[in-house]
Amino acid sequence: MRTMHPLRKFLTDKKSQDKKFTLKRFAARIPTSPVYLMHIMAGRAQPSLKLASRLVAECEGQVAFEDFLPPKDKFVSQVTE
Repeated sequence: MRTMHPLRKFLTDKKSQDKKFTLKRFAARIPTSPVYLMHIMAGRAQPSLKLASRLVAECEGQVAFEDFLPPKDKFVSQVTE
């Protein structure tokens, strides 16, 4: 069973607190696209260091920088190839 990405949890919590909150507006503040954020949360994309830093700042510390790093096993295989 996969766990929920911390960014998805943050966004879900934010939406439950503020009914006017949208992924589109959140993405515009980063700035990036909502689709790219969905790819990040699904594990299909890795944000750049700059984008990861912006996400951490925008998430008010509720999401850690390490949450955007690739899994260790994937990183090790990329380095050793």
